[in-house]
Amino acid sequence: GLFIFATCFCINYQSQAQCPAGLELGTENIVVNGDFSAGNTGFVSDHGFCSTPGCLATEGKYTVAGDPSVYQPTFVGSDHTTGAGNFLIVNGATTTDPAVWCQTIPVDPNSFYQISYWVSSMVGQSPASIQVTLNTFPFFGPTSAPGNVNQWNNFSQTWVSGLNTSVTMCLVNKNDDANGNDFGIDDISIKKCECALVIDAGEGDSVCYGDSVQLMGVGATSYYWTPTSSVSCFTCENPVATPEETTTY
Repeated sequence: GLFIFATCFCINYQSQAQCPAGLELGTENIVVNGDFSAGNTGFVSDHGFCSTPGCLATEGKYTVAGDPSVYQPTFVGSDHTTGAGNFLIVNGATTTDPAVWCQTIPVDPNSFYQISYWVSSMVGQSPASIQVTLNTFPFFGPTSAPGNVNQWNNFSQTWVSGLNTSVTMCLVNKNDDANGNDFGIDDISIKKCECALVIDAGEGDSVCYGDSVQLMGVGATSYYWTPTSSVSCFTCENPVATPEETTTY
């Protein structure tokens, strides 16, 4: 026989920059080097990397460092987290929709994630306009960098992974102005919303291959059952499960 278990009911679907009720934000950031502490690694960019003094006088260039004035004397800024660490320093390109930062990240299907990044302006003129894309599709934004120099603003949104097992996240600058458009990016993160409400469903039920059993949801205001492929309705209170192997719902 096959065993099925029901272990977690999570309440209320929302589409906003926080985890839905019944879920809580995990502590693990699945973005690699999202705080740039490891330098120029873990991501790709349509902007050209440079690392010599004064090199950010040219549009379409970036570096990873702690003091932007070394690379362009008119730039003012510092790391978001500590004020002394690395961040991504960019002189925005004048081409159409250049990606500033991209990374492909493994994710769990049918899960909620919070996507977040911080942006600042190195000069006050013509602030950058950042669009977040997921698998090349616009996700949220564009949002403007601050008008004040060296002020960090945060932008975040909740994403449902659906059938995806990985996602390519990009930060794209929609501003192609050669005057100003100089900015910093820091502390990029993707964190999973994890179930905060666990109900003990006992030892489970045994069923034969090809047979079905009804799952019993109790006490929630709305439901989202996973895996979705072997239940009659993944948002119903009491769906019918037809597992093909031992399964935890």
